[in-house]
Formats: sequence, structure tokens, C-alpha cells
Amino acid sequence: GGTFTTIGKSGELTGTLLAMTTGDVSPVLTTFNTACMVKMTSKDEFDEGAYDEAFADLKTQLNNTKSSRGYGNWLRAAKENIEKALEQNPTLFPAKFNLAATESRLGNVDESNVLVEELLILSPQHSETLMLKAFNMTKQGYVEPAKQIYLDILTLDPSNVGSRERLSSLYQQQGDTKNALYHLDLLLKDNFDNAEYLLRKASLLINSKQRAE
Repeated sequence: GGTFTTIGKSGELTGTLLAMTTGDVSPVLTTFNTACMVKMTSKDEFDEGAYDEAFADLKTQLNNTKSSRGYGNWLRAAKENIEKALEQNPTLFPAKFNLAATESRLGNVDESNVLVEELLILSPQHSETLMLKAFNMTKQGYVEPAKQIYLDILTLDPSNVGSRERLSSLYQQQGDTKNALYHLDLLLKDNFDNAEYLLRKASLLINSKQRAE
């Protein structure tokens, strides 16, 4: 199953072992908690049936690892480029907003919040900045204040799709089917054939019916 003593679950190690023959030494392999090298001292005969059974899971693990690392590297490179732009022009609003959003995506919520407050001083009603503030609050567990920010945005701009989507999702996560459906129906009013919205509505209605029974 790809789980190894002291190493844990490692799709990379599983894939390497499958490719090795007796006497081979692997390159340095990294897992979530260690780095290691392995030497193949002996190898059972290839079991094609077992391999086919494990292949789909193994491929998914390897692709997810590669995708996650690539995205993280891309975000860090983007952060460096934005910071260089701000060195030349510290008051550049779009660059500062992009830096705040990038910090949030990297998990640096405190750093993102500092930038968000600076942006709101410059433009108190900038909807994207307010949405980022609410998003960061949700990450930190402050769901009710986040919901209020989305509601405030919608008071100023009822057509703000992003705020309504997030608000509906938060109500759904809290089990508030009535309000989740209310905002979802408003989204469907302008996007009546949106497959994601329709699936979410169906799921909400089914769950609501099951709870009632």
C-alpha cells in the first residue's frame, strides 16, 4: 500500500522500488517527514495483478505531489516578482493586493492580513480586498465576521458573484440549508444552467430531505 516503517506513506518511494532491480541504489528520496536512499537487496517476482490494482492510487499520489510542489514553487516565484515591483513603487495598489493574495495562498495569513489592512486604508470599500479579508478570517476560524463582510459587500453590490458563492458555501458548511439555498437560487437566477450550482442545490435539497425524515 506504499506505507513504510519510519517513513510513512510515500508514492515516490513505491514508484522507485517498482522500477529498481536487485543491486540498484536509489537517488535521494524525500517524504513528508524524512529523506532517504534505498538499496534493492532482493526482489520478488513481478506480480502484474497486484501492480495493476495499486497503479491508479500510485499515479494519483505522484501527480498530487508533483502538482502541489509545482504550485508552491510558482507562488513563491510570483511573490518574489511582486516584491520587486513594490520596491520600485511601494504605493502600487494592484501589486500590493496580489502580494496579499499570494501570501494567503502560501498560508501566510498574518502577513496577508497586514497588507489587507494597508489596502483598506487606501480604499475602504474595495470589494476584492474585503473578500480577501473575509477569506483569511474563514481560514482563521472567524466564520461569523467573514459572513458579515460578504453580506456588507452584497449590500453595496448585489451582483458580486464571488461573495455570494462564498456566503452560500459558508451557510452550507454550517448546516444552514435555508440561507445556503437562498443565495444559491440568486446565483442560479443569472446562471440558470450552471452545472456546479445545480449540483450543489440538488445536494442541499437531498440532505435537507434526509434530515427531515
